[in-house]
Amino acid sequence: MAAALGLSVATISRVLARPEMVKPETRKRVMKAIETMGYRPNFLAQALARSETRLAFFIVPILSPFFLDVMDGVEQAAQEDGYFVLMANARRDLQRIQTFYEQVAARRADGVLLLTGLLPPSLIPPKAVWPPTIIVAEPIDDPRGITVAVDHAEAAHIALRHLCGLGHKKIVHIGGPLRTLSSRERRRGFEEALRDAGLPFSPKLVIEGNFDVETGEKAIVTFFENGIEPTAVFAANDEIALGAIRGAHRLGLRVPDDISIVGFDNQHFLEAFEPGLTTVNIPRFDIGYQAMKRLVRKIANDKDVSSLRLPTELIVRETTAPPRIGKKTQKKPM
Repeated sequence: MAAALGLSVATISRVLARPEMVKPETRKRVMKAIETMGYRPNFLAQALARSETRLAFFIVPILSPFFLDVMDGVEQAAQEDGYFVLMANARRDLQRIQTFYEQVAARRADGVLLLTGLLPPSLIPPKAVWPPTIIVAEPIDDPRGITVAVDHAEAAHIALRHLCGLGHKKIVHIGGPLRTLSSRERRRGFEEALRDAGLPFSPKLVIEGNFDVETGEKAIVTFFENGIEPTAVFAANDEIALGAIRGAHRLGLRVPDDISIVGFDNQHFLEAFEPGLTTVNIPRFDIGYQAMKRLVRKIANDKDVSSLRLPTELIVRETTAPPRIGKKTQKKPM
């Protein structure tokens, strides 16, 4: 191929390994020739020459459909750049996260995509040396982190604007664990959106829990037991929202006639549920794809890698409606 293009083998290698070092016109010529000739670079040989493993860890807190969707984007980008990615289940254990980072330090992997919202102990000190790392979806409260995520506070605003636009004035929030920045940002967006709408905020309008169905089911019952009778719920994720629907049914409430519920994530499994859940869509594939592209650049010592915020949108389905005028029918929890 080098002879056909009138280029040196070294130039062809630079296009494949360090394209930023080659003129755009040359890159286009080489890539067009690769496509035409069906050439596939030997990534293993390149990795051995540069002492790379071409392997990255994608660390998640638990296994869930949400993370599999992100992984789909990660794998697409990794394949394009000749990388393999191993999904690592941290099981919400900081020591397990630390172990994966030790594998990178031992040169058994080149970098990390971190989707836990928490840093391992070794990265916390201000002078800690970070291996190539991209923070994915779950931002961290550390300016050193290069992050690919969404604006969680603005996404909460989108959900609240929808509920307020329908006429709801008694809105509560069932949140995730506040140890994660995303949960704190969604709560902040909830508080700010209420105030923007001229509605009073009280800590009694928020219940913190985990990102699971049980949290939503228990929280909605607790609100009513405490004398707070919301007409709408903003849930921190879709599992919480589904639990809130279940809890509402336990109380004899109809969704959305008696109470509206909005989720967060827009996971694929929602297609199997009725009524369809109104929820904030998170571009999971794009988050994974863009995160992996940035990790490859970090591994190559690119100093210009920056964070990225992707847009969100509200998917309106059947779990939201204007508040019903009149007293709700309420049963005691079973």
